[in-house]
Amino acid sequence: MTMFKFISLLLFSVSLSAHAMSIEDELAQIKYFSIGYNGFVPKKSEGERLYEKIMSSTHREDIFLRVIQSEKATKESKLYAACGLWLINKKRLGEINPAQGYVTILQGDILQKRKFGEIFSIIKRKGCY
Repeated sequence: MTMFKFISLLLFSVSLSAHAMSIEDELAQIKYFSIGYNGFVPKKSEGERLYEKIMSSTHREDIFLRVIQSEKATKESKLYAACGLWLINKKRLGEINPAQGYVTILQGDILQKRKFGEIFSIIKRKGCY
């Protein structure tokens, strides 16, 4: 491989990683909340898979706090963040004022709209599992 090809390949790979979204950004864009195996063909949701990756991170509490406090994060992503904070440090959930409005929830094979505050309150009391 010539030096030119090597440098071109290196620059291309660096530019790809610069555009890749962080796991935090991916979670912040989730459009529905689902825990467990749900859907017509039961499987874990993308949001739950991202949540599980973050749970194995060393900076998980910081990530969940940023998501739950973000103006840009979806309400559904904030529910995943609440699930994580419930397991890591329940006291932090007491510091959070729940957002207003509705969230999209998938339970079984039923997609429905529910009040964010109601779901958030359930998570604060019982967690997500």
